[in-house]
Amino acid sequence: MARSLLRSGRGPEDDRLDLELSAVSVLAEVARRGHRDRVADRLLGELETLARRVVDLLGEDHPTSGSALVALASAEFAAATAARDRDRMERAVDVLALAAQKTSATLGATHPQALATLRAFAGAEYEAAALLGPERRRADARALVESVAARSRNLRAAHESAEAPAPEDADALRFSVLGPVGARRGEGVLPTGSPRQRALLAMLLLRGDHAATAQELTAAIWDEDPPARAEAAVRTYAHRLRKCLGDEVFVNKHGRYTLRIRDTDVDLARAEAAASAAETAVAEGDAEGGRALYAAALAEFSGEPLAGVPGLYAERHRTRLSEWRQTLLERRVALDLETGRYAEAAAELTALTAANPLREHLRELLTVAQHRLRAEDPDRRPR
Repeated sequence: MARSLLRSGRGPEDDRLDLELSAVSVLAEVARRGHRDRVADRLLGELETLARRVVDLLGEDHPTSGSALVALASAEFAAATAARDRDRMERAVDVLALAAQKTSATLGATHPQALATLRAFAGAEYEAAALLGPERRRADARALVESVAARSRNLRAAHESAEAPAPEDADALRFSVLGPVGARRGEGVLPTGSPRQRALLAMLLLRGDHAATAQELTAAIWDEDPPARAEAAVRTYAHRLRKCLGDEVFVNKHGRYTLRIRDTDVDLARAEAAASAAETAVAEGDAEGGRALYAAALAEFSGEPLAGVPGLYAERHRTRLSEWRQTLLERRVALDLETGRYAEAAAELTALTAANPLREHLRELLTVAQHRLRAEDPDRRPR
C-alpha cells in the first residue's frame, strides 16, 4: 500500500524516486533479516532499477544519486554476506569505497552525507574483514571504524556547540510535522489555519531549503482534482501564513515559496539528528547512549505524523514517517535488551506485537526478551 502511494503520488519525480528508493531499501533489509532471501533478492533488483532511474534523471554527480548508489551497494553487500559470496562482497565493498571517496571530494569530508557514506563503507569493510581476513585487514578495518567514529563524534560536538540555543531564543519559532502540523512561538500556538493551509505549511517544512511553486503546492494539496481557482487559493493560504509567521520567515521570491528557518526549529530535523547520533553511538559501542538518543528521537513525535493534513503528498510522507518511527522504536527496544532491561522490553514488546502482528522483527525481539527473563528467573513462565 505504502509503495503504491509513493508511485502514484504527485510532485517532483526526483522526490518520488528518492522516497521509493528509501522504502525499498528498508523492505529489502527487513526481508533479509527475516531470512526471506528470495524476497530480498527481488527487492534488490527493484532497488537497482530505481537507482539507475535516479542517476539518469539527476546525473552521476548529484548527491541524491550518490545516496542511491550507497543504498544499492549496501543492499548488495547484505545479499552477498547472506550468500557467503566472497567475490560479490568484495565488489560491493569496492563500490562503497569509491562512493565514499567521491562524496568526500564533492561535498567535503565533514558533510553529513559524506560521513554517512564513509560509515557505510567502514561498516562493510569491517564485516568483510571479520569474515574473510586476514588479520592485518581486520586490524586496518578496526582502525578505520574508530577513525570514522571519532570524526563523527567531533563533528557532532561541534554542531551541538554551534546550535545550542541562546537564552533569547526562548521565543523562537518551533514547527511540528511529527504529529499535528503547526507552529509555536515560545509557549504560544500560532494560527496556521485550515487543513489545506496546514498542508501547504507541511510541504514547505518537508522540502527544507527547496522552494515550491504554486503549481507544486496545488498538486500536493488537491492531488489530481484541483478546483478551478486552486492556485488563487494557494496564494491566499501563503499570504495568511506570511502574516502569521513574518516576512523574514515565509519567503515568496519570484513565485517560489520557502521557509527561512533553522533545522533545529523543526521536530523532524531534531529527531533525525538524534537518530543519526544514536547510530554513531551504537557503532562506537555505546549502547546506553544510543538507547537514550533513540528515545530522544521518539520523544519528538507527538502523535500521528502530519495528522489531519489532506492529500496524497501528505499521505505518503505520513506512511514514511510512521514506518520510520516504528523502526526507531524497534531499535530502542533492541537496545533495551542489550542494556539488560528485559522486563520493560518484554512488556512493551507484548503490546507492540499484538498491534503489529506482521512485523517479524518484533516477534523475534519478544522471544529474546522472554528467553532472557527466564534465564534470570527459571521459575518465570511466559504470560
